[in-house]
Order: sequence, then C-alpha cells, then structure tokens
Amino acid sequence: MEKFCKSPWNHMNINNGGQIRPCCIFRATPNMHLNPNDDSVNIFDFHKTAFEEVKQQGIDHPACSRCKNYEDVGVQSRRERTNRLPDSDTINFLDITFGNTCNLKCRMCRSMNSTKWLADELYLEDKGFSLPGRRTKKYVVPQTRLQQIIDHCNNFEGDYFYLEVKGGEPFVTDEFLHFIDSLNDKFKSICEMRVFSNGTTIDDKYIDKLKTFKKIKYTLSLEATDKLYQYIRGSTVLSLDEVEKNLINIHQKTNNVEFGTSLTVCLYNIFDLQPLLDWMEKMHHPAETPNVFVNFVHHPRYLDPIILPSKYKQIAIDQYKDNPLFENVVKYLQGPNRYEDQEALLKQFFEFTNLLDVRRREDIYDVVPIFKDIRNEL
Repeated sequence: MEKFCKSPWNHMNINNGGQIRPCCIFRATPNMHLNPNDDSVNIFDFHKTAFEEVKQQGIDHPACSRCKNYEDVGVQSRRERTNRLPDSDTINFLDITFGNTCNLKCRMCRSMNSTKWLADELYLEDKGFSLPGRRTKKYVVPQTRLQQIIDHCNNFEGDYFYLEVKGGEPFVTDEFLHFIDSLNDKFKSICEMRVFSNGTTIDDKYIDKLKTFKKIKYTLSLEATDKLYQYIRGSTVLSLDEVEKNLINIHQKTNNVEFGTSLTVCLYNIFDLQPLLDWMEKMHHPAETPNVFVNFVHHPRYLDPIILPSKYKQIAIDQYKDNPLFENVVKYLQGPNRYEDQEALLKQFFEFTNLLDVRRREDIYDVVPIFKDIRNEL
C-alpha cells in the first residue's frame, strides 16, 4: 500500500486525555475514543479493531494529515520513523504518558501536559481568552490501564520492544517509577526506552533503574538558551547549568544511555535556534553530530511558525538555510501556509502572549525584540 504505516498494527499511544491512538499525532474522531475511566475494556483488545479504516487508507486517512503535510514538503514524518522499527504480530511500540505532573509551565504547553499550567489557564479564561481542552485537575493513568500495560510488556514474546515515555515530566511522576519497577528482567533486556525529559531533575534512584534496560535514549526537551529559555519554560530561576549537571551525572553513572534533543519549533524560538545548536554542540563529543529531533507546534495554531508574514519567514530561512541540521526547519517554512486566517492568528498570538506576560511579569519584546516589528506591521 502506498503511504503504508505500521502504527495501526504495532504502535499504541496513550495520552493524558486517556485516548488510545495509533500514534501521538493522530487526530482521533469521537468513534475512536475509549472512555479513560472504563475499566471493563482491555486497551490492547480495543486497539486491534479500532483503526481498520486507517489500516486501509494509511497516511491518506484524514486523521493522519500531520504526517502527510510533513511529507508533502519533504520533512521526515512520524510514519517514516515508525516504519523503520522491526515488524511484529502484536504491539511492540508503546508511547505512554503516565500523567500531567510537571515542574514547568512552558508557553507552548497546556494543563493537559503540565499541572503548573492550571492556574494560568484559569487566569486567561477569566480575561476572556479561551483555551480548548482545559484540564482542571491532576491526571494520572488509571491503575487498571497501567496494569494492562505492565502485563503486555512482561508477557511480550518478541526479541525487540520500543517504549517512548513522555509527560508531564516523567522524573517527577510516581506512576513512571512504579511502571519501571514492575517490569521483569526479560522484558528490560530487549527493551529500548526513549524518555523525553526537561532535564531539570533526576534522582539517583531513577538512574539506577535506567541501567537495567537494554538501551535508554534520554531525549532532552529544549527550545532555547539564556533569557528565552527562562521565558519559554516559565521560570526565571532555572538555567541550563542545572540541566548540564544532570546530563553529566547520568553520563557518568550509566553505560547504556544515548543522549539526544527534542526541539519544538514555535513562534517564540523561530529566530533563535542557532544559540541552542551551539549549546548542544558544546555538550557533545567534538567528533559527534548532535542528535536533534525537530518537531513543530501545530496546536494552538497561533504558535505555529508557519503563520509568520513572508518577510519574516525569509529572515528565519536565511538564518538556517546553510546548516543541514536545520534543513527541516527551512523546508517547513517554505511550505504552504495551511491557514486562511493568518493575520487573525498573529493577533491572537500577541493577545495570548501579552496576557501571559502580565501574569508572569515578563516582556516578549525584551526577550525577542523582532516581535515588536511584527506587531507594528499588523
């Protein structure tokens, strides 16, 4: 099948909304939802029959539009990465979020993935700025589902399994610790686990447990350096110095950990990616090329860098066009604008940013001055 994707067969994503999906960027329709509090349904049985149309249509299914949009402009998609994993007659790729507990409140995040966002969302709504999908309480994966996941892993009979763990922040989430404590040695000996972390904290008890897996891919979620790092992360007391110390600690105490970076490109950092690359190169061995996984904010749409006016897109393109590590960024900005209401989205971006600046006592124009020009030209 053209545009074939393994995900409907071999991949399960479990997000903080309790949705069961074939991958993390799949846009599930209501008939594909499973009540997160329904303990009577085994999530692996549900997955077997829930995505028959996707199996037939592949990437052409409407819920798979993000991968299709990426591939149409030459950017590597989730589908292409997933298809490189070994075949299996059952799920051998689990992408799990254990809860929304987090110690940061990044500007492109929401309370669905960070408990620190709850108060800010209520503030924005009180000011008349509505955010879709607001969550008003802490979420943790239900214990029945967690046990189903543990049972699937411990009874897996293949010779390779791939786990992705996201947040919240996994290393401040008790359910993640319980999960890895419950896995048997046989499973861990065949499991490659990628953990997405903000890098601000990791206790030695976690490091000791990570050493028992076949391989760990510690993927640092990072969007900026210096003042912009603090601005995006929602904390003026944080610095990359602490992140460096944590990475060095992990490196010194393990021999099965591979380091990489997940770079989420949004409006806030689109003009400031080079300093981040300089930092990553400093952290790597001189003979190595930084392992960077680039993705783009699509939701909320007013943080998507594709909405920039053409003049400012070109400024960013000119910055990155000669660096192969930013090839996908250039391709993305050169792609078609998917939104008809581009100017309205930019105005929404400034409304959101200004309200949050007042709340957090920050100023985007001090941190990224070019936005003052963009605003004045609207």
